[in-house]
Amino acid sequence: MCFGGVTMTINLSYTTDDPKTVSKSLTAVASSVTITPKGNLDILAPLVVLAYNSDYLKANYAYISDLARYYFIKDMVLSPGKQIVLQLEIDVRMTWADGIRGCSGVVVRSQSVGPTYFPDDKYPVDPRRVWLESRILSGHSFTVPADGDRRYLIAVNSTY
Repeated sequence: MCFGGVTMTINLSYTTDDPKTVSKSLTAVASSVTITPKGNLDILAPLVVLAYNSDYLKANYAYISDLARYYFIKDMVLSPGKQIVLQLEIDVRMTWADGIRGCSGVVVRSQSVGPTYFPDDKYPVDPRRVWLESRILSGHSFTVPADGDRRYLIAVNSTY
């Protein structure tokens, strides 16, 4: 789909949040800035052109209301004719944050909660090859607890 001559608006922001965060804290840089898609519009990774403004260089995040999507600014290129070309990449977490927050689930397995010395019945392990073994460790640099107890649980995952 080509948007030749069609304009949209973009809100530019700055964020320091981890990209994996669902709801990010945004600091506005500019709002309702007119943009023109460059060539065919890839909704997941659009390439857009806007008029140069030095304030825009502070942005690392964007929202295009016409597409109802949030984007990371992956690249910003200063172009002839006092233009800035932005290479955007969709932020699926922020774009669909309401739906993500509305989901519920039950965690039935965890690698760090509960007893870790039982074989996991969801992992294909041959029970004839599972054993518990106790070994005395010497020459190690583990911290010795105040009570002198030197027992450690070491888990090894392997495939066969």
